Amino acid sequence: MIQDHYTPAVLAEKLHVSASMVKAKGHSGEWPCLKLGPRTIRFTESHYQQIVELTEHKAPQQTETPRERNKRLRALLANAS
Repeated sequence: MIQDHYTPAVLAEKLHVSASMVKAKGHSGEWPCLKLGPRTIRFTESHYQQIVELTEHKAPQQTETPRERNKRLRALLANAS
C-alpha cells in the first residue's frame, strides 16, 4: 500500500528525529508541508525528498591547514590590538 501522506510522527520516525522538531519546522515554513488547518500538517513523499535534500550536509572544502588557520587568526588578533 502506498501512503499518500505522512503525519509528523511517521515522518519523524523516517528521519530519526523527534515529532516536535518535525512539527516546528513544518509550521515555521522551514520544511515544505500541507497545512490542513491551524494545527494540522501532513507531508507527502515529495516533501520528504525535499526535506532530505534541504538537510543534506555537505562538508566544506578545506583550503588551509589548521596550522595555517591558527597563524592567520593570531596575525589578525595581533593587528586588532
